[in-house]
Amino acid sequence: MGAKENNGKARLRYQLRKIIIVASTCILIVVVKYLSVGRNKVDDQNVGNVNLRKNKGHSNSSENAAKHVEHNIEKILKAKLHLVDVFDPTATIGVQVKDRVAADFCHLKWELHKSAPSQYAMFRELVAGSPCGGERIHIPDIGEVARLARERDEAEGSTTKSMPLKGVVFHESRVGSTLVANSLAASKPANHRVYSESSPPISLLGLCDKMGNDFCTSPKTVTLFQDIVYLMGRTSDLAETSMFFKIQSAGTKGMSLFRAAFPDVPWIFVYREPVQVMMSHLALPPGMKMTNSNCLRSYKRPSKNYKKMVAKLGGGRTMKELS
Repeated sequence: MGAKENNGKARLRYQLRKIIIVASTCILIVVVKYLSVGRNKVDDQNVGNVNLRKNKGHSNSSENAAKHVEHNIEKILKAKLHLVDVFDPTATIGVQVKDRVAADFCHLKWELHKSAPSQYAMFRELVAGSPCGGERIHIPDIGEVARLARERDEAEGSTTKSMPLKGVVFHESRVGSTLVANSLAASKPANHRVYSESSPPISLLGLCDKMGNDFCTSPKTVTLFQDIVYLMGRTSDLAETSMFFKIQSAGTKGMSLFRAAFPDVPWIFVYREPVQVMMSHLALPPGMKMTNSNCLRSYKRPSKNYKKMVAKLGGGRTMKELS
């Protein structure tokens, strides 16, 4: 038989094993508790499918956050907040519109544009003159908000409505289209709302050249465009009766989407003698290169459609050779 270890080494190893077991158990308990808290920290609560993140336990902070979001949605439904931006509407995979498209709302001071159309001629100038800088409300699903808005507008005794789209101005650049838009606004300022080169419509119309006609006329794209226009037409002012759009010149390439979504709405195309348009574009400030002119953007970054047109009609010559 071997001699017993009475020198304390066996006892030391025993104590070390106990310490390791206890420490491992404690670490395991902490990890499990952390993972459990992480899984149960939030749950999704819907206000008409507009997601709110609310802590379990109904803490004061989470309840206040939920009430704040509900309050903002209610302001949208009361037409106190207006649609100002639509974000990244296309899906990452496939040429199609996302199932959920995010948007921003804020309060626009339409009285500024109605009283002085030439001073707030562009939509971006109206946004800059309104309290949109730090008071934008971000909504993750514009389609769901449009559904809620329609329900509110159609309810008996509703004080809100969406104005019908009465006309659209498409145009070349540098042709006086802003004068046309200002005339629409000034002719009946109390009744007319005119969006001059606003952000939401071009977010889709501007993709038509890139994505192709199949994208532009697909049912999902058409529905999203109709939702955008519906929300932009909402008002609680009974005097407002008609809405008009002046689209950015680049949006002309998306006319197929507009016509698919609103086949009965009249539209015009404003143009000018081509040489005068070119002269206006090339009248650049001192020191600015001619290649920075707006009319040469497609030369520097030609779209697929331009490349196809050159290949078809260019007689074998490149875009650079044709230019």
